[in-house]
Amino acid sequence: MDKQKITLFALSGAGGAILIALAAVLYLSVSNMAAAHKARDKAYSDFEAYYRKPVFPNRENIDIRKADIASIDAWTTNALARIQKGDIEIKDETIVGFKTRLQEDVRTLAGTSGAQRVKPGLTFGFDYYLGLTNEMPREENIPRLARQLAYIDQIARILFTAGITQLTSVTREEFDRTPAAGDDSSPRSTRRTRRPSYDDAETTTPETSTLATAPLPPPIAQQLQKETLIFEFEAGYPTLATALNDLTKADLFTAVTDLRIIRGKTVQAAFDDRTKLLDSLHSRRKSDPPPAAPATEIIGMRPQDRIVTNPETDPPLKVVMKVDVYALKGANRAN
Repeated sequence: MDKQKITLFALSGAGGAILIALAAVLYLSVSNMAAAHKARDKAYSDFEAYYRKPVFPNRENIDIRKADIASIDAWTTNALARIQKGDIEIKDETIVGFKTRLQEDVRTLAGTSGAQRVKPGLTFGFDYYLGLTNEMPREENIPRLARQLAYIDQIARILFTAGITQLTSVTREEFDRTPAAGDDSSPRSTRRTRRPSYDDAETTTPETSTLATAPLPPPIAQQLQKETLIFEFEAGYPTLATALNDLTKADLFTAVTDLRIIRGKTVQAAFDDRTKLLDSLHSRRKSDPPPAAPATEIIGMRPQDRIVTNPETDPPLKVVMKVDVYALKGANRAN
């Protein structure tokens, strides 16, 4: 066989192999396309079947949905009734009348708290009207200011009844500090109101507890108005627990949304200080002649000097408490 025939046979074999490979690729592609079409048609059929089915295929599901709606309506009604128990009616007052009542109420509140229960000079969040500026409130702001004053009065009395050591600061939402639209003559103050500081320089050991709060359901939220107040005070652990419990039992509907606790000295710090003192006394006792006093007094371990982790005897904590107060909206209330 000559060379030309050999070349021809080789080319024919290569061409046949290529045709076979192309045929295999085409077959696989057609098979995959057919499978894809089949899957698409099945998905479309399933979707069409689901779409044509009734939303509630049987009476049992309809009854369940009706029961859910009735339960939600009953819960909403009870919640609104509970909030209404602590609602406060707002009376019409003149500017001078409210300013006079504000001065009297703050003075009364500070006086009824007991000796040294209120930081000297505390104006309960109204220093813009009672402090150095001594401004007069705008008439349109009086209803909401009166509501804020009533809330502060009730919560402060709860804290005093619980037995806090001292109330040091009260902060309210200062909506009234914003000038009215087009009013360039509105009073302005260069004095800044102190805001609660969670990072005071004198803080040694902070314990923060940010409370998780969920948004209110729309049927409730649409009918409510909210005021946010911040109270800073000193109290022991048992007193703080009592105050929080009393807030939940009060008619006023409140939610403590943030609670920050600052301790002055930990038990470990007190133990370290006592250890240093004992080491010093022991070293002095080795070098000095035996004293006549009992040994318990020398080493500083008298019963009254021992470190006891008793919440009743621990030094008061510095507490920053943020409270949201809710009330129903209404024609006879400030909105």
